[in-house]
Amino acid sequence: MSARAPRRLPGFRFETQAPPLPEVLPRMDIAVFVGFAASGPLQTPVPVESEPQFTAIFGDDAPLAWDLVRGEEIHAHLGPAVRAFFRNGGQRCWIIRVARQNANNTQPLNRARYNYFPIPYLARAEFNPNGQIGSITPAFARGRSEGSWSDALRVSTALLSRPIQVNGALQHYVRNSRHEAASAARRLGAALGRPVAVTGLVAFVDAGSLSVRTAPTDVLIAVGESVDRLLSARPAVLMPDHVQAVYAVARRAEIWTA
Repeated sequence: MSARAPRRLPGFRFETQAPPLPEVLPRMDIAVFVGFAASGPLQTPVPVESEPQFTAIFGDDAPLAWDLVRGEEIHAHLGPAVRAFFRNGGQRCWIIRVARQNANNTQPLNRARYNYFPIPYLARAEFNPNGQIGSITPAFARGRSEGSWSDALRVSTALLSRPIQVNGALQHYVRNSRHEAASAARRLGAALGRPVAVTGLVAFVDAGSLSVRTAPTDVLIAVGESVDRLLSARPAVLMPDHVQAVYAVARRAEIWTA
């Protein structure tokens, strides 16, 4: 007796195919170089994609010692190794600058440290909670990174004034607005117990025409009728609750008369 084969009904059959595997291998030329450099951040991996970028961040080859036999200065190998990497086709690498950061008892100065430069004619003022000057100390500028790369640098200052010319006469409106903004920020910050950023504004009322050749970056200049549009177009800086707190403090007369 023969068995009858099962009858197959017509229909559709769906088969899901696996996605093709990528034929491109992952990049294998990501290298890490650790060594001594003249400048740059310490103990921090920094991605570098060209020789000029490496020089801009880490400076020239760091001098290490003097070879008495050859009569020449010995430099760190980090710079030559990175340059050879790029010249042989490398595209991206990570640089980690290392140096001694903690001093020891025998050689307290043998470590990487920041250079500080006094700024002539500039002082640093600290204010007490009442908004009054508590102390004045000399102002210093700190080097961008540790190391002897900035030993030969010097800092100088220059005072630049930009008066506004109104009807042919020079007026120091920008300078005065900048001063008032700094005073308002100091008073409001002392009353609130936290920093408050204040931007100066010079508004000309009933001005026939206004022409600004070089606008200052820290003071707004506008005609009286356009002040509302100018302020509305600026991005929000404070949260609504902070705005209410500043508004409540600014309404107190003793804040401005103390």
